[in-house]
Amino acid sequence: NSYSHIFVLAALEKYGLTENDVFFKSIPAHQVADALIDGTIDAGHTWEPTTTDALNHGYEVVFSAGRISGIITSAVIINENILEERPEDVKNIVKSLIEAQEYRDLHRENALEIMSRAQNVTTLDLAMGFEGIQTLDLAGNYNAFYNSTEIRESFDFISEFYLKRGQISKIPKFDEIMEGRFIKELANKK
Repeated sequence: NSYSHIFVLAALEKYGLTENDVFFKSIPAHQVADALIDGTIDAGHTWEPTTTDALNHGYEVVFSAGRISGIITSAVIINENILEERPEDVKNIVKSLIEAQEYRDLHRENALEIMSRAQNVTTLDLAMGFEGIQTLDLAGNYNAFYNSTEIRESFDFISEFYLKRGQISKIPKFDEIMEGRFIKELANKK
C-alpha cells in the first residue's frame, strides 16, 4: 500500500497483467539490487543510485515512471493548523522550493554538485535519478491546479487505490486535501 505498489500495479496494467499475476515482496528501495542479485526477487521498484547498481550487474529497466504521467507525485504536506496560523511562512516555503527548482534548471551542473554533496552520491547518479522525472515550475504548478485535469485524475487514481485496500474509508474531496492558494498568490505576483 505504497507509491511503489501503486506504480508497479500501473506498470503491470500497461502490459495487461494484474496484481494476481505476480507475487509481491516488500524490499526497501536501496536493497532492490542486492535482492535481484541474490535471487530474492525477479523484479523490483527502485531509483538511483540503486538503479545503476542493478544495471551494472546486468539487469535492465523494464518500466519507468516517465511512462505514466502523474502516477508518482511529490507534495509538501503541512498540518491544516499551520496553513491557517502561518500562511506567510507556508507561502515562503513554496516560494523557496520554486526558486530552488528554477536555480536547478538554470544552473544544472552547479545544482547537481550541491545536491550530490548533500546526499553523498555522485553527480552522475543524481543526474540519472532525475531522468524521466518531470518537475513543475510555478506556471506548471498553477496549470496543474487550475487548468488541467491531470492532477485530479492522479488524485482520484491514488484515492481509489487506498479505498479498495481499506487504507481510507471514503474518497476525500480534492479541494479539502490539495491547497493551491499559495501557488496562485505567487503566480499572480509574476
